[in-house]
Amino acid sequence: MRSVHGGLLLSGIPRITRPRKRKNTGNTSGFTVVDPGGNWIRIFRGNDAQRERLADALANAAELENITRGGRSRDR
Repeated sequence: MRSVHGGLLLSGIPRITRPRKRKNTGNTSGFTVVDPGGNWIRIFRGNDAQRERLADALANAAELENITRGGRSRDR
């Protein structure tokens, strides 16, 4: 944002919100980026348990994608 617009945009689209604690993420601090398409992307630091679950989900998704395209499984 800074390189294209000369600074952080705080209003309009695209924009970035101020960092604040979010109650729905265990009171962790984070901010939101709104992209030119209007999509809201929340950025915050997760805990290790969340990272492990995400890593497992990504590995499962990659495995399913490989199987559905007729490829070989990475474990086989």
